[in-house]
Amino acid sequence: MGDRVTSINTDCTFLDNSASESGGAISGRYGIEVINIGTIIIGNTAQLGGAFYFLQFVIIINTDCSFKDNSATNLGGAIYGNSVVEIKNSGTGFINNIGLYGGAICMVRLITCINIDSSFQSNSASIKGGAINMESHVDVINNGSRFINNTAGGSGGAIWSSERGKYINIGCFFFNNNAGGDGGVMAFWQGINCTNINCNFTKNTGMF
Repeated sequence: MGDRVTSINTDCTFLDNSASESGGAISGRYGIEVINIGTIIIGNTAQLGGAFYFLQFVIIINTDCSFKDNSATNLGGAIYGNSVVEIKNSGTGFINNIGLYGGAICMVRLITCINIDSSFQSNSASIKGGAINMESHVDVINNGSRFINNTAGGSGGAIWSSERGKYINIGCFFFNNNAGGDGGVMAFWQGINCTNINCNFTKNTGMF
């Protein structure tokens, strides 16, 4: 995809696609808007963003979608975004996705991420952020979402984030997430503020 592109995918299936570098199913750069409605994204692979890769000034909207069994050898098992990216997931499930950082989602630099009534289940990261890994000026809202059975080999069984930003978790459920290092549920470094409202944290584990 090139400049100034809008892609709308309704009731589509992206199955077992692959890329040697970025975005096994979709790769978008510089002023892209991608809207997925009722779309199934399964078994896609790449180095960055097993299913989707986005770079600079990108808007992604996923509504009633399913990301399952996608994998990245590096960042973002299902989705990777870098530099001024806005993503909104509503009623969307991320299940059994695998990455080095961010089992389901990894995003870096000036990121806005909103997850409404979405589910992150059984995602895994070899190093940090079993479900979500966010770095450098991030603004994240999780509203009514569920984080279940996610794992990280290092920090942040469900969520890892660093380098300035804020998290607001409202009415979320965190169950049985596990980190080999610190933060069975969440691990934050360097200027991250987190507010939890009416959330449930049950049977999550970390090393320290």
